Amino acid sequence: MSIQNCLPNRPFRLLRGTLVKLILAVAALTLPGGMMPSVASDFVAPFAGVRQVTGTLPVLVILLRPDSPSDSPYLPPGTPQIQNLTQAQIDALSRDRLRKQIFGPRKSVSTYFNEISYGAFNIEEAMVTPWLVARDDPATAVDESSHAFIHTSDIYKKGAWIIRQVEAMTTFRFSRYDRNNDGRVTEDELGVIWIYPGVYGGIGRETDPALVKVPSLSKGVQLNMLARAGDQSSWALMAHELAHQIFRLGDLYVDKAGYPGVGALSLMCDQGDGTHLDPWGKMKLGWLKPTVINEDGWYALSDVETWPQALILHDPKRGARDYFIVENRWPGQSHEDFLTMRGLAIWRVSERDTSGNWARKTIDLVWAGGPPPSQQLTPGQCPSRDDALFDGDSVATGYAPTPYSSPGRLVWGDGTPSGIAIWHISRASNNARLYVDVPPMQGPSMVGPAVAMTGSTRALDAHEPPYFFQPGRRSDDIVGMGIASDNHVYAWYRDGMVSSGTAADLGRYRAPYPYSIPGGRTPKDILAVDIASDDHVYAWYRDGTVSAGTTRDLGAYRPPASFTLAPGRVALDIVGIGIAQDDRVYAWYRDGMVSSGTSRDLDAYRAVYPFSLPLGRVPDNIIDVGIDTNDRVHSWLKANGTGAPIIVTAYATPGGLAPGKRTTLTIKAADSQGRPLENVAVVVGASAGAFATATRLITGEDGLAEFTWLAPPSVPSSYDGRVLIEIRATRHDLSDGRGLVDVPILSGSP
Repeated sequence: MSIQNCLPNRPFRLLRGTLVKLILAVAALTLPGGMMPSVASDFVAPFAGVRQVTGTLPVLVILLRPDSPSDSPYLPPGTPQIQNLTQAQIDALSRDRLRKQIFGPRKSVSTYFNEISYGAFNIEEAMVTPWLVARDDPATAVDESSHAFIHTSDIYKKGAWIIRQVEAMTTFRFSRYDRNNDGRVTEDELGVIWIYPGVYGGIGRETDPALVKVPSLSKGVQLNMLARAGDQSSWALMAHELAHQIFRLGDLYVDKAGYPGVGALSLMCDQGDGTHLDPWGKMKLGWLKPTVINEDGWYALSDVETWPQALILHDPKRGARDYFIVENRWPGQSHEDFLTMRGLAIWRVSERDTSGNWARKTIDLVWAGGPPPSQQLTPGQCPSRDDALFDGDSVATGYAPTPYSSPGRLVWGDGTPSGIAIWHISRASNNARLYVDVPPMQGPSMVGPAVAMTGSTRALDAHEPPYFFQPGRRSDDIVGMGIASDNHVYAWYRDGMVSSGTAADLGRYRAPYPYSIPGGRTPKDILAVDIASDDHVYAWYRDGTVSAGTTRDLGAYRPPASFTLAPGRVALDIVGIGIAQDDRVYAWYRDGMVSSGTSRDLDAYRAVYPFSLPLGRVPDNIIDVGIDTNDRVHSWLKANGTGAPIIVTAYATPGGLAPGKRTTLTIKAADSQGRPLENVAVVVGASAGAFATATRLITGEDGLAEFTWLAPPSVPSSYDGRVLIEIRATRHDLSDGRGLVDVPILSGSP
């Protein structure tokens, strides 16, 4: 709804700086006409009833209690002469306290809503009723004045009864707030909260009937729910309940299904002290204006407590239903000044299901330090952690979040890698800097680490460029891999164990369990494994035989029998074998060729033809190949060298320059978890131009090495006018990180 539009327009400050795309990465997806997606149409559109709410909304506060001495309104300890106060005085003091809690100066529900909406939404008092004492209706079977009725009776029918009492017991008339004169008052026109004596938590429920008849309206009062809270509740809990009613927001605390909540980072989870609303809610309500990121680069984020800023990171291939929102939390003097944590909050959003418990299906926090332990996940509670935010000044939470980092990972709601990374996070401040890498992700394209990719039999990276995968062990420990009919990926290891998972996480579905090999063979005898459409597992061995069985017993269905290869090749020339949906068997060879046939005649259907790998990779890097039920070819490549891989990312500032000009090349070395690596030797070389600094530098604790490079005096005739800069990063205990970046030399005078 739009009550009154007064949202301030404060744009982002974008820092200049361009990340030079790595040669090995697939070119970035460009939208038609080079335009960025429309924030309004693609991401701000209403979802599950949550829509723009701006302006000023009147709120009616109903104070109603049972006709019982034990249900006297609460007064805080230290109230003067509390023992000598009459009931009327107690009622009056309580009413004044609650009025200030909701409509008073900071901190109150009113000042809170004004702050989190950046002045776009406010509430004002319609009426705070005197403390009403419930009256019994002799015509009904229940005693409406009793403690039992007020606190334990049918909550839905009681809600309708509460609303009817307002016009019966006060001068308030709902008709005054029927602004569109349709004979009906809704939450778009009037907020309503009932306060009762007690320590009970807040609750919001629909009324029965949904349309409550009152004398002043021809139709009645129809709220999506009636907000309720005990008079000992905090103002933040009252704001939470009104947020259900006015904004239609859902709960984000722990539920029985194992949802971990979002901690002290959203009003819809933590209602105790007044934490800000999550950025998804702010955006949908029309208060926060995010920037949609479509290009890699440096971005700045001011604190979200003061400025309506956030970044949306997404993959256009998945549309606008799956995305991440990044905000900078720096409490300062805001309503959430009690928070001790500071840094970047990363939220995963999946707008795919509006039914039932939709909010928890839609909004999820990427916990920098990992989610709260399972023993803290009590339904209805909101456990938090002080290390929930990403802070570049912290060893534990200063790592680069990627699809493969740990404990926080940038994966979609279905567990698939997002192709998004934030390679640099500055120390927490009210103006944070970060380097965003949107699909295709650059880091995994470097030579060195173990990677997986998806393509065709001819081009192994045709569909998806290299991405990290979690082997569970060293990549050299894998002896074979196969994809079953349910697309679960099985990996057989050198220690006689087999696991089940996804292409990116080999142990996701089942932890390693033992397998057996027929005929006295050992795991080191396995050449390749894959799984046919009937889920029979085929294993090929170095001695030129093939068996069929199960994941646990490789010879359960058929003992080893000899197989033949393409002419001029021997068993040890095979680097991977996969079985397509039509049960044709494809074999890839060390010489860069692939053939098609049966399990016992590997070129029965098609003679050898060439296949390709990404630049810098060779067939010997292949661990194995598998083909899924959609005939997409998945291949897994081992790391070069020994030890964990070094991941190298680089950017030049400026990224394109005129002949003879200087640029700064910043190179970051990190592990596959995104954590900076120090004491890494970084060596650079260029196809043209010259370095004004040493060409070999050692990274510091931030993992950075910075070089100054001078462009050649004229535009090079080779490489389409670009200069290629080669990078090699080494450390004695790690696999080398290598790669190329290209810098365009712009035509014109130096």
